Amino acid sequence: MIRLLLDEHVSPSLVGKLGDKGAFAVAAAHVGLSGEPDEQIWNYALENDFVVVTSNARDFIRLLNVEVHPGLIVLRESGLTRDEQWDRIRPVIEHVLDSSVVLTDSPIPRYTPTHSGQKLRARCMVPSESRRCIPRH
Repeated sequence: MIRLLLDEHVSPSLVGKLGDKGAFAVAAAHVGLSGEPDEQIWNYALENDFVVVTSNARDFIRLLNVEVHPGLIVLRESGLTRDEQWDRIRPVIEHVLDSSVVLTDSPIPRYTPTHSGQKLRARCMVPSESRRCIPRH
Protein backbone atom coordinates (compact mmCIF):
# COMPACT_ATOMS: atom_id res chain seq x y z
CA MET A 1 0.00 0.00 0.00
CA ILE A 2 1.25 3.46 -0.86
CA ARG A 3 1.71 5.81 2.12
CA LEU A 4 1.33 9.52 1.44
CA LEU A 5 2.20 12.56 3.54
CA LEU A 6 0.45 15.70 2.28
CA ASP A 7 2.52 18.84 2.71
CA GLU A 8 0.83 21.97 4.07
CA HIS A 9 0.23 23.29 0.55
CA VAL A 10 -1.98 20.29 -0.23
CA SER A 11 -5.53 20.20 1.12
CA PRO A 12 -5.96 17.85 4.12
CA SER A 13 -9.44 17.08 2.80
CA LEU A 14 -7.78 14.88 0.16
CA VAL A 15 -6.85 12.33 2.85
CA GLY A 16 -10.33 10.78 2.66
CA LYS A 17 -10.39 10.71 -1.15
CA LEU A 18 -6.97 9.06 -1.20
CA GLY A 19 -8.18 6.49 1.33
CA ASP A 20 -11.16 5.74 -0.90
CA LYS A 21 -8.68 4.96 -3.71
CA GLY A 22 -6.76 2.53 -1.49
CA ALA A 23 -3.88 4.75 -0.37
CA PHE A 24 -2.95 5.49 3.24
CA ALA A 25 -2.62 9.26 3.56
CA VAL A 26 -2.07 11.78 6.34
CA ALA A 27 -1.72 15.54 6.25
CA ALA A 28 1.31 17.23 7.80
CA ALA A 29 -1.00 18.98 10.29
CA HIS A 30 -2.48 15.61 11.36
CA VAL A 31 0.92 14.34 12.52
CA GLY A 32 2.04 17.48 14.35
CA LEU A 33 4.06 19.03 11.51
CA SER A 34 2.00 22.17 10.95
CA GLY A 35 4.32 25.13 10.43
CA GLU A 36 7.45 22.97 10.62
CA PRO A 37 10.35 23.42 8.15
CA ASP A 38 10.42 21.30 5.00
CA GLU A 39 13.47 19.43 6.28
CA GLN A 40 11.49 18.21 9.28
CA ILE A 41 8.57 17.11 7.08
CA TRP A 42 11.01 15.31 4.74
CA ASN A 43 12.76 13.57 7.66
CA TYR A 44 9.40 12.45 9.07
CA ALA A 45 8.51 11.03 5.66
CA LEU A 46 11.83 9.19 5.40
CA GLU A 47 11.61 7.77 8.92
CA ASN A 48 8.00 6.62 8.43
CA ASP A 49 8.13 5.48 4.78
CA PHE A 50 5.84 8.18 3.34
CA VAL A 51 5.80 9.59 -0.18
CA VAL A 52 5.59 13.38 0.14
CA VAL A 53 2.91 15.16 -1.91
CA THR A 54 3.67 18.87 -2.33
CA SER A 55 3.43 21.88 -4.59
CA ASN A 56 6.67 23.20 -3.09
CA ALA A 57 8.93 21.75 -5.77
CA ARG A 58 12.03 23.88 -5.23
CA ASP A 59 12.51 23.07 -1.54
CA PHE A 60 11.64 19.38 -1.67
CA ILE A 61 13.65 18.61 -4.81
CA ARG A 62 16.63 20.15 -3.00
CA LEU A 63 16.08 17.55 -0.25
CA LEU A 64 16.34 14.60 -2.67
CA ASN A 65 20.02 14.23 -1.81
CA VAL A 66 19.47 10.82 -0.20
CA GLU A 67 20.33 7.52 -1.84
CA VAL A 68 16.85 5.99 -1.52
CA HIS A 69 13.56 7.51 -0.41
CA PRO A 70 9.87 6.51 -0.56
CA GLY A 71 9.09 9.16 -3.19
CA LEU A 72 8.01 12.69 -3.99
CA ILE A 73 4.93 13.76 -5.93
CA VAL A 74 5.11 17.39 -7.01
CA LEU A 75 2.10 19.36 -8.14
CA ARG A 76 3.56 21.51 -10.87
CA GLU A 77 1.17 24.41 -10.24
CA SER A 78 0.64 26.34 -7.02
CA GLY A 79 -2.52 28.04 -5.78
CA LEU A 80 -4.76 25.20 -6.90
CA THR A 81 -8.17 24.64 -5.34
CA ARG A 82 -8.81 21.39 -3.50
CA ASP A 83 -10.66 20.00 -6.54
CA GLU A 84 -7.86 21.02 -8.88
CA GLN A 85 -5.32 19.36 -6.58
CA TRP A 86 -7.40 16.18 -6.65
CA ASP A 87 -7.63 16.33 -10.44
CA ARG A 88 -3.80 16.39 -10.58
CA ILE A 89 -3.12 13.80 -7.84
CA ARG A 90 -5.82 11.23 -8.68
CA PRO A 91 -4.33 9.97 -11.99
CA VAL A 92 -0.87 9.65 -10.43
CA ILE A 93 -2.21 7.59 -7.52
CA GLU A 94 -4.34 5.46 -9.85
CA HIS A 95 -1.28 4.83 -12.01
CA VAL A 96 0.82 3.80 -9.01
CA LEU A 97 -1.91 1.60 -7.54
CA ASP A 98 -2.70 -0.01 -10.91
CA SER A 99 0.97 -0.77 -11.60
CA SER A 100 2.03 -4.07 -10.18
CA VAL A 101 5.81 -3.87 -9.88
CA VAL A 102 8.79 -5.71 -8.51
CA LEU A 103 11.96 -3.88 -7.50
CA THR A 104 15.47 -4.47 -8.83
CA ASP A 105 18.73 -2.73 -8.01
CA SER A 106 19.18 -1.18 -11.47
CA PRO A 107 19.12 2.63 -11.51
CA ILE A 108 16.41 4.45 -13.45
CA PRO A 109 16.17 8.09 -14.49
CA ARG A 110 13.60 10.55 -13.25
CA TYR A 111 10.42 10.30 -15.25
CA THR A 112 7.01 11.80 -15.87
CA PRO A 113 4.49 8.98 -16.29
CA THR A 114 1.74 9.28 -18.85
CA HIS A 115 -1.94 8.49 -18.44
CA SER A 116 -4.09 7.75 -21.49
CA GLY A 117 -1.35 9.15 -23.72
CA GLN A 118 -1.20 12.55 -22.00
CA LYS A 119 1.41 13.87 -19.59
CA LEU A 120 0.25 14.03 -16.01
CA ARG A 121 0.26 17.40 -14.32
CA ALA A 122 1.89 15.96 -11.22
CA ARG A 123 5.37 14.51 -11.49
CA CYS A 124 6.70 11.46 -9.65
CA MET A 125 10.31 12.06 -8.70
CA VAL A 126 12.67 9.21 -8.00
CA PRO A 127 16.35 9.57 -7.06
CA SER A 128 18.73 8.71 -9.89
CA GLU A 129 20.26 5.84 -7.92
CA SER A 130 16.96 4.31 -6.78
CA ARG A 131 15.82 0.82 -7.57
CA ARG A 132 14.24 0.17 -10.96
CA CYS A 133 10.55 -0.75 -11.23
CA ILE A 134 9.77 -3.64 -13.57
CA PRO A 135 6.14 -4.59 -14.34
CA ARG A 136 5.20 -8.11 -13.25
CA HIS A 137 3.95 -10.49 -15.90
